Order: sequence, then C-alpha cells, then structure tokens
Amino acid sequence: MTITMTADAGTDAIAEMFKLAADDLATMYQETEKMLGEFENHGWCGLLDSLAVCRDRINATLDNLADVAEKVGVGGAVVRAAYEGNFLLGTASKASLGHA
Repeated sequence: MTITMTADAGTDAIAEMFKLAADDLATMYQETEKMLGEFENHGWCGLLDSLAVCRDRINATLDNLADVAEKVGVGGAVVRAAYEGNFLLGTASKASLGHA
C-alpha cells in the first residue's frame, strides 16, 4: 500500500507512513530469514554472510525510521510496535500459538 504525503500531512498520516515502512521492513527481514534457513540447509556459506549483512542493514534502517519518527513527533514506538507486531505474526507457528 502506498500513501502519498502532502505538505500539510498531519501526524496521523506521518505515523501511518512509518507503520507501513516498518511493516515492509518486517516482511523483508522475514524473507531474508527464510532464505537464510534454506541456504544453511544446503551449506551455501557465502550467501549466509550476505543475508546477515542484509539483516543488519534492515535493523539499522528500522532504527533510523524510529529516530526520524521521534523527531517529527509521532514517536519512535510507533515504528517499533508496527515492526514487532508484523514480525511476530510472520514468524508464528502452530506450536508457538499453542496448537499441536
């Protein structure tokens, strides 16, 4: 989903854009984790290093988004909560949800 920000965008619109960005980062992180698992199973070590770099950059970008959100007045917690909520949903399994 894309939201276009105008010059008169309020804090709600800005907060929503930060949430969307955090959701996108969470999705990217989950995909790199899936690839990491696949490559680990096949012994492709060079790709593991590259994926680890991607994961680190995603985390650094998330930190930057949280800092910017704090500076524009929507609160860095908005970014963290959106990321963590998406990440937890994306990594949930039947076992983690209490199902056999």
